[in-house]
Amino acid sequence: MAAPGGARRQPLLLLLLAGLVYGASAVFFEVKDGNGTTCIMANFSADFLTNYNTQSGSKNSTFKLPPNAEALNSSSCGKENASNPSLIIAFGNGHTLTLNFTRNSTRYSVQMMRFVYNLSDTQIFPNASSQGPKTAESVPDITADINKKYRCVSSNQIHMNNVTVTFIDATIQAYLSNDNFSKEETHCIQDEPSPTMSPTSAHPSSSPPHPSPTSAHPSSSPPHPSPPHPTPPHPSPTPPHPSPSPVPEDHFI
Repeated sequence: MAAPGGARRQPLLLLLLAGLVYGASAVFFEVKDGNGTTCIMANFSADFLTNYNTQSGSKNSTFKLPPNAEALNSSSCGKENASNPSLIIAFGNGHTLTLNFTRNSTRYSVQMMRFVYNLSDTQIFPNASSQGPKTAESVPDITADINKKYRCVSSNQIHMNNVTVTFIDATIQAYLSNDNFSKEETHCIQDEPSPTMSPTSAHPSSSPPHPSPTSAHPSSSPPHPSPPHPTPPHPSPTPPHPSPSPVPEDHFI
């Protein structure tokens, strides 16, 4: 017989799992030229944090890129020497996220990311003190080698004005050479392993080895050297005066 609370716990578990799947779900986007050739492909999920003003002060609004977000027809593969490729994503009530690409001989990157959000969307921005679209821009750190896809499993936060966009599990490639992602990839900095320090360099000895006692404690009273100029010996005393010679006897009268 099942536990009495089992029937109630099972739907709750299913809801939690559904929420996790939805939170981690990525959305696929594709841009093609007039001949039907794909030039941009992207697959990622994104979280948005936006600060906006209300009559009672500033508030934060958080929302996700929904599964029904789509690439607009105004997206472009660009024209040589005229324009660069761009991916323009639309979702919700008048919100757009644009990625403009550029390249050189070896690498390509997102040269500008623009997010336009509509404060008139009362579901996302309740009680906003102003209405209509607002724009935020930034140059994100999204770059890869030509003919390689940009891959970033970790969260990558892009800050722009009062908006933060967080890409999660992102795969992006522009200037495709065929109609699919390349097998080779360029990893983002966030996915690189943290540098580790060897034990020697991580914990250097705090006290150097003690020198030998002889060098550490020299004799405090070294032997006195001989004086460079020894005192000469005192001269002998004046010799005694010689006694007078005796007078011969025949000298006396």
